[in-house]
Amino acid sequence: MAECEDLGLLEAAETTKESESLPSLKEKLATLQQEKENIEADFGQKRAKFKEIYLQKEEELRKEKLAVQESQEIAITLQEELEKVKGELEGIKTAVAYSESNKQDEIASIHKQCQQEVASLQHLMKEVANEASRNTALKYETESEKLQELNENYEEELQDLRNKLYGSGQDSGEGFLSTVAKQLKLVSVGQHSSSTTQSEHESLEESMKKAQADAEILKSVVMPLEDEVKVLKAKLKQADEKIQHLQSQHSPVGGMSPSHRQTTPDTQSLPDMDQVRDPEERIKELLHYLRTEKSSRKDLEMFVAVLTTQKNVLSEDADKLRLELEDVCTILDEEKKAHEELKQTWQMANDQFLESQRLMMMDLRRMESVLSTEQQRQIAELQQKDLEREAQEKKVKGLEELRLKQQRDQEERRRSEAMKKAEEATEGWGAENRRE
Repeated sequence: MAECEDLGLLEAAETTKESESLPSLKEKLATLQQEKENIEADFGQKRAKFKEIYLQKEEELRKEKLAVQESQEIAITLQEELEKVKGELEGIKTAVAYSESNKQDEIASIHKQCQQEVASLQHLMKEVANEASRNTALKYETESEKLQELNENYEEELQDLRNKLYGSGQDSGEGFLSTVAKQLKLVSVGQHSSSTTQSEHESLEESMKKAQADAEILKSVVMPLEDEVKVLKAKLKQADEKIQHLQSQHSPVGGMSPSHRQTTPDTQSLPDMDQVRDPEERIKELLHYLRTEKSSRKDLEMFVAVLTTQKNVLSEDADKLRLELEDVCTILDEEKKAHEELKQTWQMANDQFLESQRLMMMDLRRMESVLSTEQQRQIAELQQKDLEREAQEKKVKGLEELRLKQQRDQEERRRSEAMKKAEEATEGWGAENRRE
């Protein structure tokens, strides 16, 4: 019975404990449910943020991929252009090598053709000269024979006429000699004019331009110097007048008359001092007057000394400017004379050059008239080849300049990119330092 009572008591205690712990467990369950909801809400927010960051990174990655793709496309295009330029350069090099290899052959062939043409021309000239000499000899022989026959037939009838025409024959001989002398002078002048060259003509033009520029410079220097000399002369004249005026106004004290002395409120003139009866007062006034006169004389002497020094300085400057002006005038006269001489020399050289060019053109036309059609055709072909070679050289030069320009552009692009990277690196380093 006692054991049953004990069991009953235990069960009652357990039921009371369960009844007491049930509300606390409900409270714990509610708090746990609230924490769960809070954790789920926080997880949702973090998940949304993570999703946003993920999308942002995906967009940045896509942009970077596009930038890398564009840079790869640019690199591919640049590589293609580089290959193209390399191919053109190789073609130009081969063309240049081919032209250089053919150049010597062409020069040798042209030289040989020129020698052959010169030899053929000399041979033709010799044949023409020999033929002309033979024809003239035959002509003179036939004419001399005819004249001899006529002289034999008409010797008796022309005996009187020979005596009368003797004097006129001398006059005609003298006229013939004078005309021959004039022609020889003209020929010598023509030969002298043909000896001038185009280099002398260009040097004379340059010297004339230089002389004109020097004359303009000297003129621009001389005009301001003349104006400055005029101004200095006017200043010297004014200074002389001022010195003379001051010297006429301020003479030594003993030589000044009482009527020319000026009285001030502090000083009195000598006739006014005679009216003072007190000796001591009079002595004081005289001493004061002497001191003021001495100070004014010193001031006047200093002023005159300053004016004389200014006058001396201005006169020295005027003398220097006058000498410089004379030197400049002499130089200007010499330059004018030299300019006139150069102008005359240039005119003579120009006339001689034009005359020599005219003679050369006449010789060239004469030679072209002697040449055959085949030779003229060969000369035209050579001229056409020269023109084609010059055009090819110009093309090569243009391509070389284009290549150099592209290289300069690439170097500038690389330099600008390096500068941008350096600026970005410095900005990043500065931002990190500011964060620290």
